[in-house]
Amino acid sequence: VLMETAAGMGVANAEELSLLGDLYADQGLTREAAEAYRRVLAQSPELGEPKLLHFAQVLISDGKLQEAQDALGAIKSRLTPAGQIEFLQSEADILAALKRWPEARKELEQLLGLAPLNGRALLSMGRAYAAEDDMPRATFAFEEASRVEGTAYLADLELANIEMKSRHYVRSVDYLEKALNIQKTDAVEDYLARIKTLAAKEGQQQ
Repeated sequence: VLMETAAGMGVANAEELSLLGDLYADQGLTREAAEAYRRVLAQSPELGEPKLLHFAQVLISDGKLQEAQDALGAIKSRLTPAGQIEFLQSEADILAALKRWPEARKELEQLLGLAPLNGRALLSMGRAYAAEDDMPRATFAFEEASRVEGTAYLADLELANIEMKSRHYVRSVDYLEKALNIQKTDAVEDYLARIKTLAAKEGQQQ
């Protein structure tokens, strides 16, 4: 209540407004949170920009795409080089959620022009190509993502899925084993066991 009063009187500083925005966001008060973060941006761009970028990602995850677009719009004209990567990724995520794949790829191409080894963007690019049924380009993007430490696990799973759908079961097994060497999960181990059974049957038929 005290922070809301201070904010209403225009005497809250950027840190207080940021905390108020966080409280609103935790309560699902999207409009109030966005307004608080915009006020943070006005007072302190270096604090407000990452807050709005993170908030946009939360909104995208919740399926609130218009609200996410509005949050990004607040910083678009004053975007810093440090925020450019996250901004482009968020724009691509919104377009992907809307299944506007060519436009999503355009944002990702711009991002990868700035950061060619950005694993998250490479994953997103692969998924965009896969959604358009362009498997050669999807495979290439996922292979590039598999070389990046933070995205290797998910990229190997995507590659395993592509090979499985193409009935290349032995290749699928290879990718699943690579993924399990990075992170062991019961679900992937169970999936691997099923694919190994298919691979064995494939070998018997040859």
